[in-house]
Amino acid sequence: MNNQIPQRPATLRWLLFTIVLFGVGSISWKMLTKPTARPETTIILPGDPKVEKDADKILKAMSDYLTSMQTFSYKSKGTFEIVGEDNKKTQQTYNSEVFVKRPNKMRVNAQNENHDAAIYYDGKQFTVLGKKANMYAQAMAPPTLDAALDSARERFLMDPPGSDLLYTYPYKGLMEPVTEGKELKEDRVNGKSCKHLAFKSKDVDWEIWVQKDGDPLPLKYKIISKNDPGAPEFTVEFSDWKKGTAAEFADKQFAFTPPANAKKIPFMHLGDAPKQAKK
Repeated sequence: MNNQIPQRPATLRWLLFTIVLFGVGSISWKMLTKPTARPETTIILPGDPKVEKDADKILKAMSDYLTSMQTFSYKSKGTFEIVGEDNKKTQQTYNSEVFVKRPNKMRVNAQNENHDAAIYYDGKQFTVLGKKANMYAQAMAPPTLDAALDSARERFLMDPPGSDLLYTYPYKGLMEPVTEGKELKEDRVNGKSCKHLAFKSKDVDWEIWVQKDGDPLPLKYKIISKNDPGAPEFTVEFSDWKKGTAAEFADKQFAFTPPANAKKIPFMHLGDAPKQAKK
């Protein structure tokens, strides 16, 4: 399979980048399976899934801590693989800042070597801005962040970096498809000691590194799409986790105001994306 994007009109190139950056670039198991509701409780049948108690406990503690943060921000650095002809892999990277205000606001700034994009969600609509192109697109959005994340993925192939961890109850979404899970040897991420967990599901294998000392924050997340040709990997490292202050997370920080002379263009839907050429 050839994953190269064909040439498109200039007005669409920046938006195609957002598909790569927020879609492939932040791929999650949810993009490979139909989204399901996230109830407050989950009934797990005896013996299924086969998850070690310590691994489950660590993941649950991380999830509970993220749930407790009503306003927070973090930085991330992501690397994802694109598989081309003859299963040859190339890597792309990006850096981002993510700001969340529960229950219904989010803002993302993301950059790589050639592009600079932003996403706004204000509880009513999505806005995607291509800063260098000075173009933006808008679409109506559901009234809660959980529903908005699902909608953005289904309709536009957009995923903020590490979006699996942004849901109200991350543990429920992460564990829904899991068949196995265990704790590996302690590891270090950017000089910090971490508890290293590994999980398996039908479509993807994934690992997460949780800060050992202090708050149980995720510091690294890796996903392997094992059923895709070449089994591409996506890895994101998190840093600078901060609980928000009132000024930093005022509603106006999530409201989009078009830059001077910015051009509004239609939102590209999933069905509008260029098709991948088959070998």
